[in-house]
Amino acid sequence: MSKNIMEYEIPNSAVAIVGILAFCALIVGSCAGCPHYNVWQKGLKGEAALARAEWNRQIRVEEAGAKMESAKYLAEADTIRATHIARSNEILGQSLKDNQEYLAWLRISNLDKEGTHKNQILYVATEGMMPIVDSRRARLLPEDSANTTRAFVEKKQRVNGGR
Repeated sequence: MSKNIMEYEIPNSAVAIVGILAFCALIVGSCAGCPHYNVWQKGLKGEAALARAEWNRQIRVEEAGAKMESAKYLAEADTIRATHIARSNEILGQSLKDNQEYLAWLRISNLDKEGTHKNQILYVATEGMMPIVDSRRARLLPEDSANTTRAFVEKKQRVNGGR
C-alpha cells in the first residue's frame, strides 16, 4: 500500500525550526521595510499638511472676499445716506430761508429748554435776528427783571407799530 502525503508525520523539531525561520524572516523583513514605510508615512503626512495649508488659504481668500464685498455695500449705503441727508438739508434750508420769525422763536424756545439762562435776560433784535445779551441786567432781582423785560417789550411794540 502506498502512503498518501498527508499521512506522513512531520517531526516537532522541524515545525519549530520552520517557525523560528519564519519569525526571523519577519523581523528581517520589518527591519528592511521600516525605512520604506517611514518614508511613505512621512510623505502622506506632508501631503496632508499641504492639503490643510491649501484649504486654510482658500478659507482666508473667501473671508477676504466677503469682507471686501461687505465694505463695498457699506460704502454704497453711506453714499445713499449722505445723499439723502444732503437733500434733507437742502429742503430745510429752503424752508427756513425767509422764515426769520420761526428762527427767532426756535432760539428763544431752546434757551428756555436748556435751563442754564435763568438769571440772564436776552433781547431779540429786530434787525438781523441776533440775540443780544445785556450783562448789566444779571444783577437785578428776578421780579425786577421780569418787570423791566415787560416794559422793554412794550416799548419795542410801540416803536415797531405793534409787531
